[in-house]
Amino acid sequence: SRLARDIKRYIHNNINRKIKLSDIAEALDINRSYMCERFKQDTGRTINEFITLVKVDEAKRMLRITNHTIAQISDYLAFSSQSYFQNVFKKIEGCTPREYMERRTSEKNISK
Repeated sequence: SRLARDIKRYIHNNINRKIKLSDIAEALDINRSYMCERFKQDTGRTINEFITLVKVDEAKRMLRITNHTIAQISDYLAFSSQSYFQNVFKKIEGCTPREYMERRTSEKNISK
């Protein structure tokens, strides 16, 4: 739906900030409860689940193409702490950010 696209766009455009549901609702001039219910119906995920997935995807991208530290990436993506970032990353990816980086490095070396 258009609403889900607008919410996703807001999240992508504000990926480096702490994103609150109330901020999204205010920016889109919509009732917060309705927004949350409608997003879940349209996508099968809560807005917070989607925010987390987008932030982890951005973290993976940054781990692949930048030399930023895990702490810098965690700060950039506005996680409350580096340990929380690592726990969320591991829950979604099945490995820590460091393990992800090491795996990517070994894959690059194998393909050379």
